[in-house]
Amino acid sequence: MALSHPKPYVVTFRYQEQGLADLAKLTNQLTLAGFTTSLTSEDGVLHELGTNSYGISGLHSKEDVTELATRLGETALGQTPDVSLISLEEYLQQIEQVKLPPKA
Repeated sequence: MALSHPKPYVVTFRYQEQGLADLAKLTNQLTLAGFTTSLTSEDGVLHELGTNSYGISGLHSKEDVTELATRLGETALGQTPDVSLISLEEYLQQIEQVKLPPKA
């Protein structure tokens, strides 16, 4: 079932690296399918995503995005990666929670 408005999602991959080329293969496969390494929040701020995290916006369900990302990861890596999917808003909240407090 499709959503009624585009929603930005962040997909994060966890996998056993077999070599230095794994990240490049994964990034190539995902960008060819429309994923990005950054997303723009509702307030217009561009957010670079972390290593092994990719963004996508569109009228897709969470299930469809997760399935697509998993299959693309399998193609790129030759193994089934652990894929987690959250909204950009949730991702940014997680980033804020792990930031260290400033030194006094």
